[in-house]
Amino acid sequence: MIYTEDLGLSFAHAKNELLKPGMLTLHESGELIRRAALKLGLIPVSEYQVPSRSKEKGVRRVDWVWCDPDARSIVAAFEIEGADCPASTVDKDIDSLGDLDCLFKFVFLYQARKDDVLVCKKVMETRVADLSEKSIKTVYDIEMMAGGMKALIDEIKE
Repeated sequence: MIYTEDLGLSFAHAKNELLKPGMLTLHESGELIRRAALKLGLIPVSEYQVPSRSKEKGVRRVDWVWCDPDARSIVAAFEIEGADCPASTVDKDIDSLGDLDCLFKFVFLYQARKDDVLVCKKVMETRVADLSEKSIKTVYDIEMMAGGMKALIDEIKE
């Protein structure tokens, strides 16, 4: 079992009632992703460099990838975004994850920032289809904390 009891607790320190248990911050999201990789015996790598079609330098960085230590291949890749991210951010995520050769690709949306909830913009709802076309799944922090990450770990173990 992955240890998560110390994640998603921002609601306990918030100055209002907006945040809910399981809503993660940017840093907690990265920590959940890192811990899950270690649980699987994979190597978590942050800021993994990939080719880019849209950047002048021709490279972009993926927030987190999980590498198989034996095969030296990428098992999963994650871009972490605030749930309120604009369409241009989704374009960048498609650029960095779209052509990456791995089975599991995610845009991980976190919702907690200080005392506020980042609310998904309408544009993100319409862009989920664009992500899906590139085999990129959109997941929310709350669903990953409520068993989604465990399900992913179990799927990768198979």
